[in-house]
Amino acid sequence: MKKLFFIILLFIIFNSGCNTTCEALPEEKPDDFDFSLKYGITAANELNTYEDSYTKDMIIAENETIDFVLSEEEKKNIYDEFRNLDVLSLPEEEGGYE
Repeated sequence: MKKLFFIILLFIIFNSGCNTTCEALPEEKPDDFDFSLKYGITAANELNTYEDSYTKDMIIAENETIDFVLSEEEKKNIYDEFRNLDVLSLPEEEGGYE
């Protein structure tokens, strides 16, 4: 789990930037906080908390999707990192919000 969190953190750091929005995430994590993170060469790997799933690109075989539920503590830690890194300032073409 720590490895996945580290990967998410690195992805956010390497894709940080600025756009013209003046929005900021609220200090407290909203009850409905969910996200979808796609990464990898073809963005085929995905952590999706909306659907509580994780998809792994198996490269030479069909992608594998499993049930994957983050605890509220894990979601809070990720939310806090999103907030600290100001993910809403990411340019949309580099993975910012829609």
